[in-house]
Amino acid sequence: MYEIEERIDSLNAQARTYTESQKQLAGAIVTIETVHRGLVRPKDKKKAQTLTSSANGQHEPEPDHEESGDPDDPHLSGALVEDLSAHRTAALRAVLATRPDVALVATAHSLALQICYESSYDVGSSLSLTSEKGACSLEPHAKGIQTSPALVRLSELHSQWLTRIPAQAEDLWQWLLDQEQAVVLELLAFCVGQTVHAVQLPHDARTTPRFVNAHQLAKAVNLDMADWWTPTAESYLARVKKEQILEAIAEGTTEKNLEDLRKMKKPDLVAAAERRLAQSRWLPALLRH
Repeated sequence: MYEIEERIDSLNAQARTYTESQKQLAGAIVTIETVHRGLVRPKDKKKAQTLTSSANGQHEPEPDHEESGDPDDPHLSGALVEDLSAHRTAALRAVLATRPDVALVATAHSLALQICYESSYDVGSSLSLTSEKGACSLEPHAKGIQTSPALVRLSELHSQWLTRIPAQAEDLWQWLLDQEQAVVLELLAFCVGQTVHAVQLPHDARTTPRFVNAHQLAKAVNLDMADWWTPTAESYLARVKKEQILEAIAEGTTEKNLEDLRKMKKPDLVAAAERRLAQSRWLPALLRH
């Protein structure tokens, strides 16, 4: 089944060619949906910070060495940051989906930002909220995330709701009117949970307001990524340097003498680290509070 799907994706991805006679009858329409302004190349980041600080009459702030996961941080690759933040997004979705109190606040916050304050965002929905179907799918950002604990839990919640709400969409409005407010809030939480988008791409800065709010949201729902993510060879260990693997072992276990591990070749070290960290609940800095 997976081979068929991969073959279909491969065929769809191939550039389509047209004959000269077809080109005489057909053309193309090019659209630009989003323009990201203010992006700075990594090598020019310090210069840009200096210019911004000078323009505001401020001293250049000292870099924050405590927080990891910055795409400019050489310790983690942009692809790994994207992967880890996708798993964090999935976990946020799963937790928020069961927290009507925070979901209500998050919804009011999102709508008020767009209605009560000046904004440059183009709104394509009457509520300015989109779901996974129209927004951020996590599969392109983290390989195998569909089988992660967070998305498995979301699938279970989805199935449960399908047994509660009407089978026909036209009956949903009246059904909601007939329910107690607590039920409506539960459904709201599930739906709002699907709108979380905290995936950090290589060109994203960690100080982007979206990520700042994601941290606020994680704190509000008491997100503990150790409940949703485990350091394995595929998820982390094989994708970082040996020194980072040793740091993880030192932080996540009681082992202090790492000299024997340091002498290992990387594949052997990865396997040893995976065994030692399996039940440790160790997390890389990007996934911690």
